[in-house]
This record gives sequence, structure tokens and C-alpha cells, in this order.
Amino acid sequence: EQHLGQFHTMPLSFNRKTEPTPADARNRLAEIASTLDKRQTFLQKKIDDETELAKRSMKSGKQKDALLHLKRKKIFEKEVENLSGTRFTLDQQLLTLESATSSQAAFEALQWGARALEALNKKMDPEKAAILMEQIQDSLDRQAEFSNILGGSIGTVYDDEELLAELELGMAEEVPAIPTKVGLTTQVVPVVEPQYDEEEEFKKLEAQMLAV
Repeated sequence: EQHLGQFHTMPLSFNRKTEPTPADARNRLAEIASTLDKRQTFLQKKIDDETELAKRSMKSGKQKDALLHLKRKKIFEKEVENLSGTRFTLDQQLLTLESATSSQAAFEALQWGARALEALNKKMDPEKAAILMEQIQDSLDRQAEFSNILGGSIGTVYDDEELLAELELGMAEEVPAIPTKVGLTTQVVPVVEPQYDEEEEFKKLEAQMLAV
């Protein structure tokens, strides 16, 4: 009976001046759920005790006492049933609160993101962006122009085809020669191809054969 009194006199006061935070609500729901679990465990023990007493009374032939214990058992069972319904409601509210907390956190995050994006958009003017791109393109064009100027030829410009034609002409007119030194001067002696006399060579070969 002492447990019954403790449960019914449990303080349920809330500060109405300030709204409870989600964390406070979760803690409060968890506290009440723990209390209900303890109460349900206590009542289940009372039910088991009354069932045992009813059996003993019946074995002793005390039918009235047995009926009294059974009636008390039914009262405890009814309270356990009510506690189970209350416990389910608490669990449901706790889940709903957690879901609402997650939704609130997501909503606040979206709000922060929207504000940050709005602030960035205020700093990024489309007209200023277009002007900036034009300035960058103008700078690139001017740099390309400077590169072309600096990479151009300075002085007389020669024609490659004329230079090659002049080289080929000089090679065609060139006569093969071997250098010789005469005193301190150098002369170029033309190369003369040797003359081959077939009859003279035949006579030399015949003379060599007779001598053998």
C-alpha cells in the first residue's frame, strides 16, 4: 500500500511561465515512464502474491478468503492494464516529440541556409559579374596582342624560298677540289680522273706471263 501512495502523490508540477524545451520534455517523459515501469513491476508482484494466497485458501477450504484474494488480484490486473495503456501513450508521445525535434532542427538548418544564400546573392550582383567578365576578357585580349607583338621578327625579313634557291645554286656551281700546300700558300688542285688504256694493260700482262 505504501507504493500506491507514493505513485498517486508523485509531483507533476510544471513551470507555466516558461515553455518547456524539447530536452526538458524528453527527460520528463522518460522519468514518468520509469516510474510507471516500477509501478507495473510492483503490481505484478501483488498479482502473483494474491494468486498464491487464493490457491492456499482453496486448499485450506477457505473459499471466502480465496474469493477475496481473487477480487484483489482483479483490481491489480485492471490497474496494470491501465498502466500499460498509459505507458504506450508516453512512448508514442516521446517518439512524436523526437520526430518534431528532428523536423524543427531541419527547418532551422534550412532557414540558416536560405539566409546565407540570400546574403551571398546580395554581394554577387549580376551586372557587376558581367562587367567583371568583360574586364577579364579585355585583359586576355590585350595580353594576347602583346604576346604577338613581342614574338614578331625585328629587322630585315628574309624569304625562306629565296634562301633555299640560293643555296641550291651555289651547290650546283661548286667544283670538287682537294687542298694542297705550296710554301705558305694554299692552292686548290682539280681532281683528274685516271685514263685506262686497255691495249697497254694487255701488253703488261703478256710480258709478265713470258717472264714466268
